[in-house]
Amino acid sequence: MNFDLGEEQRMIQETARRVGADFGVDYWRAKDAAHEFPGELWRAVCDTGLCGIALPEAYGGSGLGMLELVLAIEELAAAGAGSTVGQLFILNPVFGGVALAEHGQEAARREYLPKMVAGEMRFCMALTEPDAGVNTTHIKTFAERTSSGWKINGRKIWITAVPDSHTQDAGRGAYPQAGRGGAQDARHFAVHD
Repeated sequence: MNFDLGEEQRMIQETARRVGADFGVDYWRAKDAAHEFPGELWRAVCDTGLCGIALPEAYGGSGLGMLELVLAIEELAAAGAGSTVGQLFILNPVFGGVALAEHGQEAARREYLPKMVAGEMRFCMALTEPDAGVNTTHIKTFAERTSSGWKINGRKIWITAVPDSHTQDAGRGAYPQAGRGGAQDARHFAVHD
């Protein structure tokens, strides 16, 4: 079995390395000290196509896989972003984008994925609950179908990236429907303001 990287994978690494070089350790120290979203870096990530690596071409992505996405994250992190850049990718192209691409309604895919790939929309994630932490087997929040759609009932705390997001990835791990249980009844919601 050959584990050598292909030409396209090496190009992704080089692109990410170039982007990362423009946002070194001093940039990240200043952002951390000011508690600011790294908007300039994220704009560069989106402008170079790195945000859409693992998303379908039909919605503006490259249609590649997680290996290619990880190669980009690794190079950006090595340039000074550390684990912060990993969180940006986890929230946006992974929890926001891949989850929507694989499980979302077509209308939502068409509306949100091109915006996310272009950097016009960012996601946050609401997983942690006061009594469950991040243990998804103990989440109490549930969803109930109503005449106008769905009602989500529960409490979330420490919502990652909410000040800088446009859409909330409500839960990761989904919610059982009220009065029911089991994986067959689980739901996952994206909440958009």
